[in-house]
Amino acid sequence: MSSLNQELPEIFTQLAFFRAQDIYHPYMDWQALVRDFYPDSLLELTRSQSDITASFYGQMLKQAGELFGVQRMQELSRRTFYQIGKGMAQRHVARKPQLERNARGITTLLLAAIYTSSPEYRFEILQFDAGHARIRITGTDRYHRITHALGIDQHLQWPAFDGFFIGLRDELGLAELYSIRSQLNHLDEHSCCDYEIDIRAT
Repeated sequence: MSSLNQELPEIFTQLAFFRAQDIYHPYMDWQALVRDFYPDSLLELTRSQSDITASFYGQMLKQAGELFGVQRMQELSRRTFYQIGKGMAQRHVARKPQLERNARGITTLLLAAIYTSSPEYRFEILQFDAGHARIRITGTDRYHRITHALGIDQHLQWPAFDGFFIGLRDELGLAELYSIRSQLNHLDEHSCCDYEIDIRAT
């Protein structure tokens, strides 16, 4: 793979570092494989990764429901999101140790999560004070989309990522100082969502 054909997707060239150690059989037409199966753009790659993430979430919950009962789905979802929130907060705080420990800091981590992991969401910051922040989130809820397709969305509370925000807050050491509430304004069968997150000092 020392030479790159110009007909290959531009994103393949840009991300060639990740494929630099791949070894194909001499009889394989690796360029044809890349053209046929590699994402054509960053947008397609991002959507594909997002779909895989959502699929893993949905299938995990479906299997848990079949094994342990559908009443366990909500708690498993909440705990999973909580741990993901804590882990993401740890990574970002390691990079930005000066991050504010207040409602603004929690909001900042939420935006970082959207930037890096949730491209389908759009946000509007309605309030951004140290003691009180409000964020509106709209777009497509990929977690609702997959669970709706699997027929298990009725066993979950929406927005399902409540636990994620709690994990962000707790990792900042603010568990006793700030409350977080999520409000469902709209969620339809196409997974178009409108949520509002309220973060305030207690």
